Amino acid sequence: MRIKILICLACAATFLGLSTHAAAQGRVSDKDLQKFMSNMKEDSKNFAEPFKKDLSKSTIRKTSGEKTAKQLADQFPKQVEGMLNQFKSKKNVDTTLPTVYSSYKRLDDYMSKVSPSPKTVDSWSKVKQEMDNITKAFNFTPPA
Repeated sequence: MRIKILICLACAATFLGLSTHAAAQGRVSDKDLQKFMSNMKEDSKNFAEPFKKDLSKSTIRKTSGEKTAKQLADQFPKQVEGMLNQFKSKKNVDTTLPTVYSSYKRLDDYMSKVSPSPKTVDSWSKVKQEMDNITKAFNFTPPA
């Protein structure tokens, strides 16, 4: 009887150890998060210029909407850089992620108003993937 109890305890301990290891593997490391943010900063810079060119050919050209979208495209990489800097120093993005996400959503809305070039679409898809990785890592739920 004691042998069965010992075997059961050993199995339970093994399962507990495996589940803890699996949970630890599911978390994104700080180093990877920092790399996502750094990549997003660079990709958002690469996105800005082709996006602004696409705006000048779009139906919102020469309107306040074009001006706002261009300002947002210039501002977005700076916001991402601010988020990266906060993460480097404090290991959190509580105050910066909501702002970055808001600008991201506004830019995403503008993308639907523009006929983006393949280069713009490619750059934006990278930004979208990185934003998805970051929001998942921080369990960020966007405001409704």
